[in-house]
Amino acid sequence: MFCDENEKQNGLIYPDFIGRDIQNRIIADAKYKLIDNIGNKDYLQVLAYMYRFDSKEGYYIYPDNKGDEPTRYELLQGAKFSTEKSVKSRKDKIVVVKYGFKIPQNSVDYKSFERSIAEVKTNYRKNLV
Repeated sequence: MFCDENEKQNGLIYPDFIGRDIQNRIIADAKYKLIDNIGNKDYLQVLAYMYRFDSKEGYYIYPDNKGDEPTRYELLQGAKFSTEKSVKSRKDKIVVVKYGFKIPQNSVDYKSFERSIAEVKTNYRKNLV
């Protein structure tokens, strides 16, 4: 997404995915680095996106070679937050899910990698929906 100079000065931020359902908006942000290289500011960025778009559920997506299960964190019940127009007290909890996207490692050629990654993507979509 491109923005003009005025948008840059206003500090508008956008994640990789913003759900269209405003009442149950989901945010997802992908990082192209392994979990060991992910730090606090990476997680804070997902939270910033969630507060910016008043989301209760956010996904932090990263490449994974271990096949770990997604990790859910329930956070900040009762915290105060600011949206574009006002400051509100949040009565419900928000959830951040760290979700590793498993990258196939043992493909013998590109075609087998394509099949493997297609299977991973299908399973990934099932788990997110």
